Amino acid sequence: MPEQTDRPIIRIFARFDKWAPRLLTLVCAALIMVVVGNLLDSGQIEEDVSLGATALVALWGAHTWIQLLLVTGIGAIVLLGLLTSRFVLKDKRVLPFGIAFFTLLGAAYPFYWLGSSQADGEWVKQQSWAGLVRFAPVVVGSVGLAVFAWLCAAFPASGPNRDQKTWRRWGLTACLFFCSIGASIADAVVFPGLYPDFHFVVYLLASLFAGVATARLLNAIFNNAKSVLRRSIGVVSIVAAGLAVTAFASSDLTTRAELVQHSAVADAVLSNADLPREKINYFYEELEILNPNAGKFDEAPQLPRGQFPKTAPNGKPWNVALILIDAMRADVLPPVRKKNRKHVRLEDTPKLDAWSKDAFQFSRAYSQTSTTHRSLPPMFRSIHPFEMHDNIGVPLAEYMRTLGRVPVAVVNNYFVEPRVNITNALIDRFESVAFYNILEHDKIVGLTRETLAKVRDQPFFMWMHIYNLHAPGYAGRLLSKKDCSFKECYRKSLRWLDGCYAQLMAEFDTAGVSENTIFILASDHGELVGEHGRRGHGMTVFEEGLRIPLHIRIPGMKGRVLNELVSNVDVLPTIAEMLGAPINPAHRGRSLVPLLTGEKVDWDQPYYFENGRTRVKLNILAVIDGHDKLVYKRHQDLFFRYDLRHDPREKRNLYAKNEKLDTHLRRLMLRFNPIPFAKELSEPKVAELLHKRLAEVDPKYPGAALPWLLQLAALEGSVQSMDAAEQIFTNADDDRVKVRVLRYCFAKDRRRWARLIINYLKQLEGTPAELAFVKRLQMQGQQKFSDSYVGSRLSWWAEHGEPADWIPWLKLISTWRSHKVRSYGPPLEKMLRRIKPRTTDPQQVDIAWLLLENIRLLRRRGAANDTVKSLAKLVAPFFDHPQPDIQSAAGFALSVVGNKKTIPLLNRKLKSDRHLIKQAAFNALARVAGAEVTVRIAKMGAANSLLSMDAVWLLKEMGDERAIPYLQDIEKNHDDQFVRRYAKQAIEKIERRSRK
Repeated sequence: MPEQTDRPIIRIFARFDKWAPRLLTLVCAALIMVVVGNLLDSGQIEEDVSLGATALVALWGAHTWIQLLLVTGIGAIVLLGLLTSRFVLKDKRVLPFGIAFFTLLGAAYPFYWLGSSQADGEWVKQQSWAGLVRFAPVVVGSVGLAVFAWLCAAFPASGPNRDQKTWRRWGLTACLFFCSIGASIADAVVFPGLYPDFHFVVYLLASLFAGVATARLLNAIFNNAKSVLRRSIGVVSIVAAGLAVTAFASSDLTTRAELVQHSAVADAVLSNADLPREKINYFYEELEILNPNAGKFDEAPQLPRGQFPKTAPNGKPWNVALILIDAMRADVLPPVRKKNRKHVRLEDTPKLDAWSKDAFQFSRAYSQTSTTHRSLPPMFRSIHPFEMHDNIGVPLAEYMRTLGRVPVAVVNNYFVEPRVNITNALIDRFESVAFYNILEHDKIVGLTRETLAKVRDQPFFMWMHIYNLHAPGYAGRLLSKKDCSFKECYRKSLRWLDGCYAQLMAEFDTAGVSENTIFILASDHGELVGEHGRRGHGMTVFEEGLRIPLHIRIPGMKGRVLNELVSNVDVLPTIAEMLGAPINPAHRGRSLVPLLTGEKVDWDQPYYFENGRTRVKLNILAVIDGHDKLVYKRHQDLFFRYDLRHDPREKRNLYAKNEKLDTHLRRLMLRFNPIPFAKELSEPKVAELLHKRLAEVDPKYPGAALPWLLQLAALEGSVQSMDAAEQIFTNADDDRVKVRVLRYCFAKDRRRWARLIINYLKQLEGTPAELAFVKRLQMQGQQKFSDSYVGSRLSWWAEHGEPADWIPWLKLISTWRSHKVRSYGPPLEKMLRRIKPRTTDPQQVDIAWLLLENIRLLRRRGAANDTVKSLAKLVAPFFDHPQPDIQSAAGFALSVVGNKKTIPLLNRKLKSDRHLIKQAAFNALARVAGAEVTVRIAKMGAANSLLSMDAVWLLKEMGDERAIPYLQDIEKNHDDQFVRRYAKQAIEKIERRSRK
C-alpha cells in the first residue's frame, strides 16, 4: 500500500509542525507590540489608568490583526520570489534578489501614498522642502525595505544556510528588534497626533520588524524541537490568534472607546479598520417622544437685563477694547493657573496678573473651536462653528457702527492675506486697520498708539490680535526649534507678552481713555504642549485646546472670579448689552452682563464645540453641560464622556455608565448639530416617523422643535419631506417660519424654493413688508435664488424708493459670490448716481460701501462695455472719500470695472499710508494694467512684506514668466511659510502655462 503521507491532507498535516514557529510568531510579535506600545503610550499620553482585561485582549487582537495582514503580504512576496527563481530564471540562488525586487515594487505605491498625504499636511505643505516629502519615502522606504528583505532571505536564522557565520544571523535578528523599537519610538514622539497616516505606516514598519525578528528567533529555537511540541505550539497559536482577533473585531463601543482613550496604536487601527458596529438609531428615539408643537418657535431668550451703567464713571460714553491673544491657554493666567508647569510658572506674568486682579475672571471659558479661522468668524457673529460664517448676521465692525462706535483694529497680517476668505472678511467695515507681520510684533505698541490717537475723542470699538504665542513663538525675535523646546518657546513667548501687554495698557492711559474703556481679554483657542501626546491646536477638543482665559475689566466695577460655564459665543451679546443694544434673538450666545452685575440668574447653559479640522473624516464634536462633557469622534463613531469636576485631564471615559446622563448629553448634541448623524435618516422607519412629525406641525403656531425638524427634513431630502416643508412655508403666517424653512431646505431643491420665494415676494412688491422679508432673508444668509428677478427688484427700488430702502436688498446680494453685469450692473449704476462721492451722512456712507462691495462682485464675462465704463467713471471719485473703508472698497471695485483711464488714480493711491487702501490700489492696478506691470508688482511685493501674499496671488493670476525670479526668491527666503507655499504654486502654474 502507498504511504498515507502521499495524500495531500496528510502531507499538509505532516508539515504542520514546521509552520508552528511561524504561527507562534503572530501571537508573540503581537504581545511584544502590546508591551512596547503600552509603555510608550503611558509616557506620551500621561495616563495613570491601565487598560482592563477585556480591553487588553482586544488590543492584543488589534496587533494580531496587523500581524496577519503583514504575514499575508510577506507570503505573497516570498511566493512571487520563489516562482521567479524556479520557473523564470531557474536558479534558486537568485531567490533573495527576487524577494527584494518584489518588495521594492510592492512598497513603492504605499510609500508614495504616505509621502503625498504628508506633503499635503497643514504644516508640511507650507515648507519649501514639501516636494521632497512627497518622493523621499518612496526612495528611502522602498529601497530600505528591499535591502531588508534581501538580508532576511540571504541570511536566514535556520535552514540549509546555517553554515553562515553565527554573528550575521543573530546580529540581523537583534538589529531587527532594535529597528522595531526605534520605529515604535518614532511613532510615539514624531509629530504626535498630527499626521495619522504617517503614524500608522511607521507603526506597520515597527510591527513588520518585530514580526520578522520574532519569526527568525522562534525558527532558530524550535528547529530541533520535537514534532509533537511544534504541533502543539501551532495549535495553541492558532486558537490564541483566532480568539484575540475575534475579541478585537467583536469588541463593543465601550471597549473600543477605552482602547482609543489609552492607546495611540488602537486609535490608529480603529481609524483605519472598518469593523462591524452596533446600530443605534438616536434620531428614532428622539422623534418617538417629540411633540412638534410644544413650546414656542424662535422665542427670544427670557433673561433679565443687567443693571449696567449707561456711561462710564467719568461721564463719557463707553469704549470697548477686545484683546485676543492667539493660542493662549486658560491655565497661564489666574484663576485657572494653580501651580508651576513646564510651559508656565507663577512668576512669568506679574503684569498681567496685576491687571487681572481688577477684572471679572471667568474660570470656565471656552472657544468654539480650536483653530483661528474656525473660531473667530462665529465668535464675531455669535453663531455656531458649523454655520455660514460669512453670510449669517452682519460683520462685527458694521454692528459696532450701528451701536455708535468707531471700529478700529490692530491685527496680524494673517487677516488681510488673500488665502482664507472668512478671515479676510473679519476686517470688513473697520474704519482703521493697522497690520504687523510675524517678525514685527514689537510694532504692536506703536500701532496701538497711532490708532488711539485717531479715535481718542470719539466712542470706539478696538479689536487687537496678538499673535506671539502662536507656534513657533516670538520673544523679541521669532523663535525656532534651535532656541528652545515647544514648551520652553511657549513660556518665553508668554514672558515677552507680559511686558508687551503692560505697554499696551500704558498707551490707553496716555491717550486718556482707560477710565471709560471696557477691556475684554480672551483668546481664539488654546494650545496643547504635550498633553494626550499632542502639541499645537486644531486636532482635538481636549480642554487644553478649547479652554481659554476670559477677563473683563470695567472701570468703576470691582472684579471677581466667576465660575459659570461661558463661551466666546457670549462675547458679542455681552458687548451689545453693555452698549445699550436690545437682545438679538439671532445671537446663539447670551449676554454675560447679568453675571457681571450680580443679578440672580439661572445660568444653566450648555455649549457646543468642534475641533479645528474641516475634513469630515477628522471632525470631532463636543457638548458641555455643567461639568459633564460629551465628545463624539466622527471617524470612529465613538462617544466619550468626562466628569470635568473630578477628571479635568479627561482620563476616564464614563460613557454608558450613566445611561440617563449620556442620553441627555447626546440629545443636546443632536439638537445642536444633527449633520454628523445624517446617515440614520436613510433607514425607512426613521424616515417614516420624520414624515409623520412634519405632517403634525401646525404652520401657524409651530413649536420649539421646528428648526430641528426642518434640519432633519433637509438632511433626509426625500420628496415627502420637501412637500411637508413646502406646506409649512405656504401656510405659515409668520415670516420667521418661512425664512427658517428656506434656511434648511433651500439647497435641497433650489428651483422649487426659488419659485416659492419669488411668488411670495410678488405678493409683497413695493411695500415695507417686502423689505422686511428681504431683511430676514439676509440675516439668515439666504443663498442666491434668481439673478433676473432680484435685478428687476433692485431696478424698481432704484427708481421708486429712497436710498434707505435699498439696504435690505444690497445686504442680501452682498453675500452672494458673483453677480451678472447684465442683471445687476444697470440698477447698481442707477443707485450709485444718487449717492454723493464725498458724502459723510452715516446712512449714505453705509449705502455707498454696499454698492461698491456689490460692484466688486460683478462678473465681467460677456459684460456690456457701456455699463462697465459708466460704473468705472462713477466709482473713481469714491477713491477720494474721507472714510478709509470707502476708499478701499472703491479700489477693490475698480479692480473689476477699472480701465486704463483709472491707472493714474491707482498710482496715486499706491502712495497711501493706509494698508487697505494701498492693497486695494495694488490689486486694481495689476488687474487693470495686466502684464505690463508684472515687474512693478513683483518689486512692490518684495519691498512691502504686507503685500507679499497679494503680489504672489496676482502674479500667479497674471501668468507672466518675468515674475518667476521674484517668486523663486520668495519661495526660498520669505519668512512666512504660507507665502513660500503659494509662491511655489504660482511658479508651477506659470511654468505649466508657458509649456503649453
